[in-house]
Amino acid sequence: MVGAVLVVAASDGHEVARATTDTDARWTVTLAAGTSTLTPQAVNGLLGTAPPLQFTVSATGSSVSLDVTYDTGIR
Repeated sequence: MVGAVLVVAASDGHEVARATTDTDARWTVTLAAGTSTLTPQAVNGLLGTAPPLQFTVSATGSSVSLDVTYDTGIR
């Protein structure tokens, strides 16, 4: 999904990063080690949003792969 906005919050709930997907539907942010929650924002034209995903960064600078799936509403 190109142009989707994704918000990352720390375990205490405050926003620590925000990213927009690129033309390949990819995004990156740099986070400190710890547990965070990724909350995909609504995308204009889609009926639903993707559910929040909790994840843990084991060390600052390490990579974490997350798959975010939006409901297009097409049945």
